[in-house]
Parts: sequence; C-alpha cells; structure tokens
Amino acid sequence: MRTLIGFLLVIAFLAGAGLLAARYLKPAGPDIPTVQVRRGDFLVKTYTRGDLRAVNSSMIVAPTIMGGGLQITELPEMGATVKKGDVVLAFESADVQNHIEMHKWGLNEAAQQIKSVQAVSAIREQSDRVDMMRAEFAVRRAELDVSRNELVSEIDAKKNLLTLEASRKRLEQEKQDMKSREKSSAADLAVFQERYNRESLDAKQAESDLDRITIRSPMDGMAGIRQNRGGDFMYPGMEVPDYAVGDPVGSGDTVLDVVDNSEMEVSGRIPETERGNLNEGQDVNIRLDALPGETFPGKVKRLAGITSRGQYSFDPTKSFDVVFSLTKQDARLRSGLSAEVEIITERVKDAVYVPLQAVFEKEGKKWVFIRSDGKFLRQAVTTGRRSESQILITSGLKGSEHIALLDPEARAASGKKSKNPLASGPGSRM
Repeated sequence: MRTLIGFLLVIAFLAGAGLLAARYLKPAGPDIPTVQVRRGDFLVKTYTRGDLRAVNSSMIVAPTIMGGGLQITELPEMGATVKKGDVVLAFESADVQNHIEMHKWGLNEAAQQIKSVQAVSAIREQSDRVDMMRAEFAVRRAELDVSRNELVSEIDAKKNLLTLEASRKRLEQEKQDMKSREKSSAADLAVFQERYNRESLDAKQAESDLDRITIRSPMDGMAGIRQNRGGDFMYPGMEVPDYAVGDPVGSGDTVLDVVDNSEMEVSGRIPETERGNLNEGQDVNIRLDALPGETFPGKVKRLAGITSRGQYSFDPTKSFDVVFSLTKQDARLRSGLSAEVEIITERVKDAVYVPLQAVFEKEGKKWVFIRSDGKFLRQAVTTGRRSESQILITSGLKGSEHIALLDPEARAASGKKSKNPLASGPGSRM
C-alpha cells in the first residue's frame, strides 16, 4: 500500500513539474518573430520639424520715394547667383526724373522771386531815405523859423509853431512808414526764401530717390524672389505669383532676398515638456524632405529662454523656439526646405536595450521571452529610459540573447482556443 502511495506521489510531482515547465518554457513556433538583444550606446531622442534658412541673408526692400509709384524694370531670376554690388532691383525712373525737373523749376522760380523782392526792397529803401532826408530838412527849417519868432509878428510866430509841429509829425510818420515797409519787404523775402529752401530740399530728395530706385546687392549669394501679395483680391488656396518685371510695388514691400547658402541652419520649436532635455551643443540629425534617405549632422545652436504660443491664438500649446546648426554644409541646401530634426537628448554608454514591443507586463512585473533550445523561457527584467522605439534594460539580460517580439503564451492560448470546436459553440464559457 505504501509503495502504491509513493508511486502516486512521484507521478503527481512529475505532473506539477511539467505544468511549471509548461508555464515558463513555451515552444518556439516558427510564427513568432525574434530579435537579438543589443548592447551598445542607448540613445534617447525627440523629434521636431522646422525650416531650413541661411545664417546670412539680406532683404531687398522697395524704397519710399516721393509720389510712391514704383514699377519694377530690373529683377534677377529666381535662384540666380549674384555678387556684391550687382544690381538686383531697379524701378522705372520717369516719375522720379519728372519730380527732379519740377522741383528744379520751382527752385529757379523761388530764386527769381527772391531777387525781385530784394530789388524792389532796395529801390524802396533808397526812396525812403530820400523822403526821410526831406522830412528832417523840413523840421530843421521850421525850427529855424521858430527861433526868429521874437522878430516877427505874433501871427507869423504862431504860423511858425504850427509849421514846426506839422513837420515833426510828418517826420515821425515817415519813420513809421519806413519801418512798416521794411517789415513787409522782410516778410515777403522770408516767404520766398522758405519756398526756395523747401524746393531745394525736395530737389535733393528727388535726386536721392533717383539713386535709391536702383538697388545693389550688399553681399554674395543667391536671389530668392518673394511672392507678390499686393493684389486687391486674395482668396484661400489661390496661387500667388512671384514678383516680376513690370509689377507695381508699394514702398516698403520686400521684393526679394539675397541668401548666402554657404552656411545654413534650421529654425523650429520644441514642446515645453522637452525643454529641460535640451542643451546648446547637443548632437542632432537633420533630414530634409527634398533629399530623402540623407542625414545631415548638426547641433543645438540656440534655445529661447521664454515660451511662445502656436501659430494661432487659440492654440493652448506652449513651445520654445530653437535653432539648429548644420556641422556639414552642402551645395544642394536651399532656404525654405522642410526639415525633420532628430535630437539626441541622452546617451547611455554600454547599455542593454530591446524593442519596446519585446517587453510584456504580467503579474505586476515586466518580462521578456528568451529563445532557448526551440522553446521560449520567460525572464523578468527591470527597465529604464525609453526612446521612440527602444527601451533600456537595467537588469535581467546580458545583451546576446534572442527574444520574442510577440507573447508566446498569448499566442499559445489563442491557438488552443481556436482549435477547440466547442470554444465558440453553444454552452461555451467566454
């Protein structure tokens, strides 16, 4: 009897061990993909998008001139190479020439009027001096007659006094009239002098306008023609043409840019949640939509210190402006190209890491399934930082194992259920 009981216990123990092995060792089916655990530098990355732009560029702006009418007569082609000093923008000069001639004519007329006023004033001044001398002489003669009143009759004496009084009044009036005429002449002269000064300034401004309607490049570079958005009617989605010869331009409008493509950078934004992970000098990889398959190395060049809102006022997202420099330049790079920037925010050397989908959470722990002798062994692991597709393994793996990308236990359970003809039939347990 005891022998029979012992035999049954051995059978039960072996059955339990088999169940335990079945729990942790699963057949390595051909339909379960695997991947080798990697050991090396583990990179934590974030991504953003931006636009390529030149570090050095210059906007060419239409000048502000008298009259404001500008029409393009000279403009390089889009992408044309220009040298410093080359004419990159010129406007019709006929209106400016007319302004110059008009103000020169006004200047000459004002000068003639000044000469006329000065001549009339000189003649009037000479006449006033003669009249003043006559009035003074009349006063002195009347005073002499009064001094002899003791020798003449009483009636003659009174006449002499009345004559002296009248002469003095006439002399005083002459002095006042002379001052009044001097002020009037000075006022007329000031009016014409002011007109002369104004016409002189306008003539100089018109001559300056003639120089400014021909604009030369301040640097070597490439011409980038702007879109002409000066139309009276615009609607969403319409194709806006570039500026061309013959187009009218408003004062202050930017017509083109001269861009130095020898040094490029990317301007973009990062969310505020990533701001603390970035520092100036960090390595980045830049990929351009226009050059698929190619990667350009770069670095974080400059980070904004304050947040800014999105493009639209209702956008609640806060972000930081960031500029990335390209450490390797390329002649194919052009301003305005769209770029994706891969930012390496952290680098862990000699680390063990696996794909995110190779780590499974069960029973409050994290597991991987290691392929061993045609079966999968469940192995508990401890994880650390993660990137967009990889996760750091801090314990549990050495770095040379092959692990499953799908859960073998879930696959096995799904297979058993599908093979059971009663699993989905009436009375089956769900």
